Amino acid sequence: RNHQQWVAGSDEHQAVFDGQLYRFSDARQRVIFAAAAQRYAPVLGGDCIVTFAETGNRIAGDLHFGLQHKGRLFFFAGPEQRDQFRADPTRFVDADVAHQGNCIVSKIDRQQLIQGLPETVTTVGGLRHFFLGSQQQSQFLMNLQRYGAKIAVALASEDPPSNQKL
Repeated sequence: RNHQQWVAGSDEHQAVFDGQLYRFSDARQRVIFAAAAQRYAPVLGGDCIVTFAETGNRIAGDLHFGLQHKGRLFFFAGPEQRDQFRADPTRFVDADVAHQGNCIVSKIDRQQLIQGLPETVTTVGGLRHFFLGSQQQSQFLMNLQRYGAKIAVALASEDPPSNQKL
């Protein structure tokens, strides 16, 4: 992402974020990613944000149809979806925010609808979750099932989909 070019990853330099395996060209790149995976991982885990926003379906994005927008990496199912995004990015950039940005822990545990804070963002299953504070964030992470969150584990196959090789 920083160099805006694809470099082949290595089996030696891997990291897992949100259930997805990422490969890196060297140890330094892996360390940079691991220190701020939330910042570097593609939106929706590499799935097409336009398709998700319009249909609710998760379809893998294609590495050939990606772009950066305001520091975030987006992949699209094809050129049509990429063009739709370019025409009106504000329509799609927050489609990956769960619960309209409200704290799900406050909603379920306290029956209160409270907007989450950006500094508490946590990605689970490709969706961004925001919380009232670090305590709610910890509660969520300790019991994902209670709050309806799932990590999609894509590590079972020996050859991960191409959108996971970064």
